[in-house]
Amino acid sequence: MERRQLEYFVAVVERGGFARASIELNITQSAISQAIAQLETELGAKLFLRNGRHAVLTAAGHAALTPARQALRDLGTIRAVVADVTGLAGGRLEIATFPPLAEWPVAPVVGAFRKKFPSVTLAIAGPESARIAEVAAMVRDGRCELGFTDAADLAVGLTSHPLADQDYVAILPPKTPLSKGGRKLTLDKVVEYGLIVGPWWETSPPYDEIRTRHPDLVQSAIAVRIQFREAYVPMIVSGAGAAILPRFVGEIASRAGAIVAELANPIRLKSVLVQRPGELAPAAREFRDLALKLFR
Repeated sequence: MERRQLEYFVAVVERGGFARASIELNITQSAISQAIAQLETELGAKLFLRNGRHAVLTAAGHAALTPARQALRDLGTIRAVVADVTGLAGGRLEIATFPPLAEWPVAPVVGAFRKKFPSVTLAIAGPESARIAEVAAMVRDGRCELGFTDAADLAVGLTSHPLADQDYVAILPPKTPLSKGGRKLTLDKVVEYGLIVGPWWETSPPYDEIRTRHPDLVQSAIAVRIQFREAYVPMIVSGAGAAILPRFVGEIASRAGAIVAELANPIRLKSVLVQRPGELAPAAREFRDLALKLFR
């Protein structure tokens, strides 16, 4: 069994077929097919059912996928450990995160990490749905080395490192008039401005708080629902409405002219760093230790 066979196998799965894997790896489809055929012969089982352009994993393929990913990551760890000892720089670190945590604490840790290790490439991925458990699954099955989630109880089989909570703030359009002492707003007052929310609004702590304290406002609270988190601040600054977002985003919005107010009843965003048990590759270890230093 060779490394390239496992690489091709995982690439076909992750790219959704032999054609896309061929483009990604910059090799011919016939070379990929031959390597996987050899792997299937060694394993004594078919890994894919080929249906025209599509390749569907068999039961054996599903069983082999996580060990294949882990084997590739272990090989990478060996190389990275040797590189670490010999003082070589470079490599790639893959991280999974629930989207709100990409803004904080992930972004500050990435910034500090890049200053310290500029030659390491970072790849940060998120789950395909609002299922928080998927972040833990991405670490558990070897797609990523580290993960950031807000639900430690879902990280079964992983080692969890709780990080400091961050509080939410109300972010309002520029020149929004606030009464004297009005820098602390109740939820119903923030809702009056019309909320800008994203696709996963119903899984967020602010949504849970509004649903608990003001269930009658859950539907009427939304002024704008948008798929793109990066548009929150421009929309607020443009006067489209208000938002309840982590403080780190509030600091950025304030510099762009938005008004930031505290919430009368604090809402907090929890964060947990998860990893598989055992030795990490040097880059992952350094990133983890830096995150713990900054936010524990």
